[in-house]
Amino acid sequence: MADIASQLDPTHIVLVGDNIYENGAEGDLRTIQHVWYDSFPGAHGSLQRPWHMIQGNHDWRSDPTTQIEFTWSSLNQGGFWNLPGFWYSKRVAANDLTIDFFYVDTLVWTEGFSVLVEVGSRKSMAELKEQQKTWLEKELRESAADWKIVVGHQVMYGDSDHVSEAFGRMSDLNELLQKYEVPIWLNGHSHNQEVVQFKGITYITTGAGCKSKSMEICKEWDAATCNMFLPGPDTKKFFSYYGGFLSLTFLSKGTAELVIYGNSSSSVLFTYRIRNRDHRRWLDVPTPYTFLPKHSCGSINVLSASECCPEGCCRSVPDMHVTQSCTDFCEFSRLRCVSAAGIVRELPHTSLLCGMSELSTELNCSMLLGDIPSQYADLMCHCEPKQNEEEVEAQYGDLLWAFGQPADALPFH
Repeated sequence: MADIASQLDPTHIVLVGDNIYENGAEGDLRTIQHVWYDSFPGAHGSLQRPWHMIQGNHDWRSDPTTQIEFTWSSLNQGGFWNLPGFWYSKRVAANDLTIDFFYVDTLVWTEGFSVLVEVGSRKSMAELKEQQKTWLEKELRESAADWKIVVGHQVMYGDSDHVSEAFGRMSDLNELLQKYEVPIWLNGHSHNQEVVQFKGITYITTGAGCKSKSMEICKEWDAATCNMFLPGPDTKKFFSYYGGFLSLTFLSKGTAELVIYGNSSSSVLFTYRIRNRDHRRWLDVPTPYTFLPKHSCGSINVLSASECCPEGCCRSVPDMHVTQSCTDFCEFSRLRCVSAAGIVRELPHTSLLCGMSELSTELNCSMLLGDIPSQYADLMCHCEPKQNEEEVEAQYGDLLWAFGQPADALPFH
């Protein structure tokens, strides 16, 4: 990457979340300095330029404000780290063009369970999502830039090991991309490189900078399966399991060039021309049916469920904070925890574990995510309705948990 940066001289570098593995910065600014600065700007002169980033689910596992505070820390040598808030916009100029980048926190947008620790209640989680949504629509509406790019962590459309959020929890975000003719959506989360093109938007996954073990589900089109991942049979333009990165070069008001590179030799794997404002010729193409996967356990709605098993969310892999357990997750929806299963690092897809309720006697419902044995990357929580309490679904909206600070004490603006 340093060699390509030396050749292209980019205006800035984008990080698409999960900046610090496995559990974020854990409140220590020196962790960011060691993991990021010493490995990238501190080691390569060509990478000493502005880095703009957004946070992912691994960053939210511990205090996510640490990465924001690092922006103004004396440890931020050269001032290259730029993360002024959980969501923000940045205008850059290149080739006599203006490009507006809008950085969105998708954990806030999807009301991930880890967000609860920071904001204190389900009501505050919903309010934060609405704040971000209102902000983004206003920014997109008022932008007069030649290009508009939206960056988030979770996958909008992707043929890989994480759910395509355009079909569910981020369908309203995808609608904003269409409404304001955004030509490029950029995300991480899945550990692969992928390009999906649909209705004038190029959806780019570039999550293979650190890990590269994701699986390709739809090598051949099978509507029964693939309709849950992709918007159509001819929409996937490129997929790579392997590590690497990409560059975007804005050639004119109408065209940009995407180049995807391999990791070891920076060899070019794929080149693609992206058209700007190409949405209107797609107006007659129907948008795939937006569905929310069955986010229930019995008749109880499972709050903040992330990756669920196909039969529903009695078993799911929530985006948890290191101080949260499966008991916390189940109780948030007035459910009872039955067991906790470990997601082993070698298995790339949630569905591979959906038939298993427990993998190790070392795990239990009360074990905190931060305490799980090192062979596990995550926890799958198995919940069930409490006896004679399925009627509590109508009451969960009043459930408030006293975690962390109130929302107005956090730097969300």
